[in-house]
Amino acid sequence: MSDDRVTVLIPTLNRAEFVVRALAFYARGGFAGRIILGDSSTAPHAQLVQAAVERFADRLTIHLEPLPKDRYPTLAECVQRMVDLVETPYMVMVPDDDLHMPGSLREAPDFLDAHPDYVGAMGERLNVKLGAVVPWGRVTWAILTKYADFEDPDPVKRLAYYTGYGLSLYYAVMRSDTWRACLEASKTLNLPYFGEEFLPNCLAVIRGRFRMMPRFGPIAQLDDSGGVWRRNTPYGLLNDPGWPAFRDGLLERLGQELVAQSDLPLAEARAIIDREIWRNLTILIPYHFQKSHDPAFAPDPLPDMKGLLAPFPDYQDVTAFLDAPVAPPITRVAVESALTERGDGIEAGAEARVLADACAGQAQDAMMDDRIGEAILWYRMSLAMAPTPVARMMLSKLLSDSGRTEEFQAMMTSAP
Repeated sequence: MSDDRVTVLIPTLNRAEFVVRALAFYARGGFAGRIILGDSSTAPHAQLVQAAVERFADRLTIHLEPLPKDRYPTLAECVQRMVDLVETPYMVMVPDDDLHMPGSLREAPDFLDAHPDYVGAMGERLNVKLGAVVPWGRVTWAILTKYADFEDPDPVKRLAYYTGYGLSLYYAVMRSDTWRACLEASKTLNLPYFGEEFLPNCLAVIRGRFRMMPRFGPIAQLDDSGGVWRRNTPYGLLNDPGWPAFRDGLLERLGQELVAQSDLPLAEARAIIDREIWRNLTILIPYHFQKSHDPAFAPDPLPDMKGLLAPFPDYQDVTAFLDAPVAPPITRVAVESALTERGDGIEAGAEARVLADACAGQAQDAMMDDRIGEAILWYRMSLAMAPTPVARMMLSKLLSDSGRTEEFQAMMTSAP
């Protein structure tokens, strides 16, 4: 088994510490494939991502692709650019706050090589929470999610399973040519969620079967769940002026794909697509209505499977990894570059204390704007340049208040 035929796509925006976690994970697992890191970050994250890439360059094959928001404003455009750079026969997209087990990345290409009628494969998805939007800590909740019905040979049934549950297949290792063709449709049919996720996922499940392998695959951290829904609601998208034309485009594009993969006439295929859009909305809209308009609303609690999963070596490996913080690499060049980008006028080669004070000032500004993650990074950079008791105290307080217990404890037991 080999994973050198797989490219892992990691889109990221202002989460340098999550990028460090991902790269450390794949380096630790001996990943031999290629990583394309699509970075839309601003300072200081962009500079620390660059430093992280340099740190792991001797253990991983990484292509860092800057994707500034003024040129690539949407996730669909970022993903399109990353996909254009893929040269391997298989690819998988893994958001910066998620991971994919090395065993799944190695087994999936072998399965797909031997089964040309399948378009994708992956191990079972493990959802975890660390109790906060942090890259490191103890797992507070875990559950295993299964995608078994995508084995069905009937494309209509596979489509109905996807639209009825909405579990994204972005996490599957897919044939690069297939996934590239599915994403191509988003160039002309681009609407939040429906164009970025719903459309390419529907095309993929119509086009072929997916094998869910009996092992751990993607590791999805749900502490920051919501993604596109933090900025939109299904009701809002249905009232978007572009929705009627977009819906017509969905019916035509997905209908044509269903015709190509079955013996259905186009009119019947379009009717099925219309039904499946409706099916997906019946799941999304009630949840979002309650979340938006019911002050007492709380999602139904899901069972915690930590006890059942604890005996599995892969689960032990994941939890042990998440419990051991890795600080982002900080270099003088990264600090000077970040400060220059922020317009502090710090010249290259400035004294360490000048750099440290400028970083501390940026940290205070970030705190005032409630950008706590960014403030933590600026204080780390300040301490890396010239440790001071005040910066150390502020960083320890931010780590403690943010629930980053392990990092706080490690800092308090380290030398001042």
